[in-house]
Amino acid sequence: ATGYINGTLVVLARGGVIADSQNGTISPVIDDRDWRVVLTWGASPSDLDSHLTGPLAGSTGRFHVYWNDRGSSSFLPYARLDVDERYGYGPETITINRPINGTFRYSVHDYSNSDLSVSSALAFSGAQARVYRGNSLLKTYAVPAQFGTLWTVFEIREGTLTDINRMGYSGSSFSIATEPELPEAADSPRLWLDLPSKSATNQREP
Repeated sequence: ATGYINGTLVVLARGGVIADSQNGTISPVIDDRDWRVVLTWGASPSDLDSHLTGPLAGSTGRFHVYWNDRGSSSFLPYARLDVDERYGYGPETITINRPINGTFRYSVHDYSNSDLSVSSALAFSGAQARVYRGNSLLKTYAVPAQFGTLWTVFEIREGTLTDINRMGYSGSSFSIATEPELPEAADSPRLWLDLPSKSATNQREP
């Protein structure tokens, strides 16, 4: 389609068989220097969330783009969550405009099961994260078959894509800080559980 990155999708068609998770996605073209991550998954869990942390120009701090702070493509942090999808499948897309030197980190949080200390729902979600630089697909990550509610997928270090692909636990979107959290013991105290839930003001734009 005009104005979109070319893509292909292999579809399985067998008589009498219903195959889930065969939705395709296409993404608008971006500048050659920009990055984009496209997250897709199956029907369950209904709500997986994309999280991006990264450096702030002229500051020692770091930004955190996610459903509660969707960022901006036209001013700092020059990174934006385009859509927060709460009803399965995705896609959720984050685009990094005007990337600067430093480390960007991308993670996927199982919001639907964030109050669980043991969960395999994310591992069986069929989640995939596709990473684009400009209009070229660099890599596709598949969620590891391991327990966890937080999938730390990759880092972009000084412009180089670096695999992380680690599973752990996080009790809340707010606790996904600037560094990936270590796997949490099953009997550890659960923090952040009384923080506000998602509201309509943080969701999809018209």
